[in-house]
Amino acid sequence: MAAATQTERLLSILNKAGIARAGEIRKRGITGTTIARAVAAGDVARISRGLYQLAGAEADVDQSLAEASKRI
Repeated sequence: MAAATQTERLLSILNKAGIARAGEIRKRGITGTTIARAVAAGDVARISRGLYQLAGAEADVDQSLAEASKRI
């Protein structure tokens, strides 16, 4: 079985976590370049400085709270 690409791993992380900080993503072996390329390709949305989620993910009423908690 082929190893997952960084992009596939990034999308998997965001699918499970919903919102993730860039530092958390990089600790899992995903480079900043991969994050930037996923944003440019429209697969990932940068919702705030250093915070990412899957593009097209529905924002719920708790998203502001989740964003704030990730910043801490």
